[in-house]
Amino acid sequence: MSNEKEELERICINCNSFFPADSFLTEYGICLIDESFEPYIDELFENSNYDCCRDLINNSKFDGNRDACKDFEPIERIEIDDEIGERIRELEENNNLKPESLKELLLEEAIKKIDWKNHPVESYIELLQSGNQKDIRSGINSLGGLIGMGNNNAFIALYDYYKKLPPAKSLEDVYFKINILRKLDYKNDRKELADCLVDELYKTPSNNTTRSLILEIFKIMKSIPVELKKEGLERMLKDKRFSHRLKRKMEDMLYSDYY
Repeated sequence: MSNEKEELERICINCNSFFPADSFLTEYGICLIDESFEPYIDELFENSNYDCCRDLINNSKFDGNRDACKDFEPIERIEIDDEIGERIRELEENNNLKPESLKELLLEEAIKKIDWKNHPVESYIELLQSGNQKDIRSGINSLGGLIGMGNNNAFIALYDYYKKLPPAKSLEDVYFKINILRKLDYKNDRKELADCLVDELYKTPSNNTTRSLILEIFKIMKSIPVELKKEGLERMLKDKRFSHRLKRKMEDMLYSDYY
């Protein structure tokens, strides 16, 4: 146990800012604190594209065994358990043990160890508030993924965002709202979702444009436990603003468990 807690040697190759200088295994690397590499970070990390700054790498690379500077931040060690070791051996036996395949394997194992249920959502909330449509959709998709993994804070964040949206007026609005509702539906045991759907029906005018949204609302509401939607359905059944056709759908959901 003492070896597991042993501090890493303060050399560059053990630093979180060290990045290998080539796609093959090497002790030479570059320091990502160097601002000259800032424009190429995404290409290096996401695509392992060394050609985007090959000359800069060649001029800046150094032996990772040298003593680290004051900015040393130890890398997080990934424990190689028996299962990972077996998968590495399989890659080696099939001549597939390459830096890319090893990186994918370790990344997969690292992702498995993340506590998704308690993963912070603040950065995704910032995306929702950015005003940039691309960022907003990215935040919605990320929160939806976390909701599917049981993250309650992600549900609350996306639920609060949806509640503040104005009524749908265009087909674009309709599809945007349907996308969010489907992600909230990953957690369909929440009364908040039932209340949200009821509120949406109250503020959504029934016309050809909003038809898809209304159909989606009833589709999602059908999967919600009756005890969570009973109050809202009974309130709508007494309201004259809803058509007989919609009220029949409400009655089917409300009384289906008793038939």
